[in-house]
Amino acid sequence: MDPLLAQRIAKLVIEDHYEKDLPKNLGKPKPDSEWTVFAAIVAVEQVSTASESSRSEPSRIWVVSSATGTKCTAQTREDGTVLHDSHAEVLARRGFVNVLWKEILSRCPENNPASSTYTQPKSHFLLEEKGSMSFCLRQNVKLYMYVSDSPCGDATIYSQHASSASTATEELASQIQFTGAKIIVPSSSVASLNGMNHSDGCLIHLNTHHACANVIAREPDAQQLGRLRSKSGRSDLTADRRSMSMSCSDKLVRWSLLGLQGAFLSRFILEPILLTGIVVGRDAKTARLISDDEKSDDALGSSASLETCQQTWALQRAVPDRVETAKQELRLLDHSENDGKHHDRIQKWIASVKPPCVCIVNAPTFARGKAAVQASGLSHKRKRDALPVTPVKQSPCGLSLNWQWNDNIAEVTVGARGIRHGTKPKSSNDYVKLQSRLSRATFTQHANSANSFDAKFSYHENKWKYASEDYMAVREQIFKTPSLSAWLVGCNVECHSDRQG
Repeated sequence: MDPLLAQRIAKLVIEDHYEKDLPKNLGKPKPDSEWTVFAAIVAVEQVSTASESSRSEPSRIWVVSSATGTKCTAQTREDGTVLHDSHAEVLARRGFVNVLWKEILSRCPENNPASSTYTQPKSHFLLEEKGSMSFCLRQNVKLYMYVSDSPCGDATIYSQHASSASTATEELASQIQFTGAKIIVPSSSVASLNGMNHSDGCLIHLNTHHACANVIAREPDAQQLGRLRSKSGRSDLTADRRSMSMSCSDKLVRWSLLGLQGAFLSRFILEPILLTGIVVGRDAKTARLISDDEKSDDALGSSASLETCQQTWALQRAVPDRVETAKQELRLLDHSENDGKHHDRIQKWIASVKPPCVCIVNAPTFARGKAAVQASGLSHKRKRDALPVTPVKQSPCGLSLNWQWNDNIAEVTVGARGIRHGTKPKSSNDYVKLQSRLSRATFTQHANSANSFDAKFSYHENKWKYASEDYMAVREQIFKTPSLSAWLVGCNVECHSDRQG
């Protein structure tokens, strides 16, 4: 990925968007005591130049959706009014889906209420029509995700001391950044986890419909790389109190294989909408080996030597490399198991998937990010100028923001409840009133407006009924691959199976 483009994306997202478009204080972390994670999906429009090299230069770049957040909830509601996963990357992606829904609804032939409220310039439309109510991403538009900190899960496991990539695996047993995300393994494989104590509350057994139940576990000693993980949480929580949402590293792999659009929108968007690149802010705690020529650069991309940045190596390993591995597994699995009905379509889908490139940016820095706060020792208080400075405990902000360009108004939600910020709900009607515009219930309303929802069926039944056959065929095969077969699907609570996506 071009480091200059990555730096331009970071500057747009932090200096222009976060500081100017989002509320000054509402929903943001308290300067003296809180941190958060900030994520955004950015569209880059390419315009071909007349130069001999026939390169395409970005002529317009804009934020499509953005979000902050660090929390999840285990609370479940059949009406879909609760956001189960309020991590920034997930909310930014759901905001992107909301943008797509509104754009599609604005083009519905019916006199749709959404059409009259969609007043933003059509030059920012992301989709182009391929037929009657059939769309694809505009050919000259590429999408990038910016994240202020490394995505939770596998991407956060890296050494904080400079070394070569060839020796990084040996160093992971010590002096490493630990992820709070819990590894998911089959019950039969628990004994293989290093340092696992079966009596100290490390294991959470899941009741699933699979023949071999999965187990959520923490690794007291060495951490295994390239493994599926659930979101972080206290290890002593029982399964009914634990969020079953997958880590953001894992979800990025899923979105890179199936697309950002999801199942419901696959009825209208027949090709996967993929991220071209992922831009992540540098972890200031991580030591780096930088040459004299490189010290002036503000961005370190995958084009640079991976020996210079453990964080880049971890991000490359956790997302693009796992996407490529899953593609190879999918080709073999489809060839050996598929009955031929969807063989050609699945192979075509796989061929269209290109793993996102990755880039670590040194500047600008998101000042209220977790790594930045921990590294800089921010938020020192003085009761009086004469007294010595004492550190203040930093904690993750409990509120989340989400913003989409076609609404241009930020919404504040409570991560631990999964609803809009406001009075604590006491009844089902309160949950309906406080549901987020990114909730499953809101997307159901969009689907109903597009005549893609049958009230006789549940949300999940409608999603499977109206999703494209190609999407569902690829999805089914993906969760049979060795690298993704432990994905948390098929749990007893119906909505658990959906919230992992």
